[in-house]
Amino acid sequence: MSFSVIDLSKLPPPKAIEELDSEAIFAEQMEDLRNFDPELADNMRVGDPSYNQQLVMTAREQKLRQRINEGLLAVLLPYAKDEDLDNLAAFWDEERLTLDEGDPDAIPPRPKVMESDDAFRYRIQLSMEGQSNAGTEGAYLYHALNSDERVKSAKPKSPAKGQVLIPLLSHEGDGTASADLLSASTTYMMQSHVRQMTDELTIQSAEIIVYRVRATIYVAPGPGADSVIEACREAVKTYVESLHRIGVLVPLSGIYGALQQPGVVRVVLHEPDAEISVSDLQAAYCAAIELTQEAI
Repeated sequence: MSFSVIDLSKLPPPKAIEELDSEAIFAEQMEDLRNFDPELADNMRVGDPSYNQQLVMTAREQKLRQRINEGLLAVLLPYAKDEDLDNLAAFWDEERLTLDEGDPDAIPPRPKVMESDDAFRYRIQLSMEGQSNAGTEGAYLYHALNSDERVKSAKPKSPAKGQVLIPLLSHEGDGTASADLLSASTTYMMQSHVRQMTDELTIQSAEIIVYRVRATIYVAPGPGADSVIEACREAVKTYVESLHRIGVLVPLSGIYGALQQPGVVRVVLHEPDAEISVSDLQAAYCAAIELTQEAI
């Protein structure tokens, strides 16, 4: 059975998270008041100072319960974000990677680019695998992702006994791993606490399959047509970027789904004209998104 990581997005929501209903909270407070002072509760009318006070208490209690919900989510790996995720990762002795140091002296200043929450969360999941001393697939995957901040994706495999092949996908350009990246990653992976003594380790760049998305978008005429096309462009851009991983295919159904935004009447997809299948040594890269707008 091939190694796999739990898909956190498929976990059921925690039961401890309370669904908030302001009307239900108000009703609970009125019931408490009725138990304490039934005459006041039964004679309270909208607009009375005491009624307004109950409304204020309801709003404040709802905010408090929401804060409790948020506090709980902040310490759960599937939901923690930003600094909360950084602090949670410290439990596993993991730190967020810096993808680009930026340049504060540039004009305009170029901000520092940090590893995304999703990528960081994935590495945190793999951190326990990194403690293995048996040369497991998960351990090699963990170390490959930690070997250099430019590594975007890796997929270790063993083509023969005693041999380990690790293709790398880079954050840079179309994903082709540069000679410098391969050298840095190899140096890291050859350390005695990473590579098993009996393993012959080969690190290479993933083969990149380049494609483009070219489609005609039919929208109803009107002043909002341009914004519809822009929404389509952003949605399909986000979608194809999520597929830029080793061994991940590009389905036409997913591209159609990304392009079918509110306001779109019909989509005619010209490229790609078929599902793009990739091997465990390949990754698909979308080089361009060309959308043509047509009115119905």
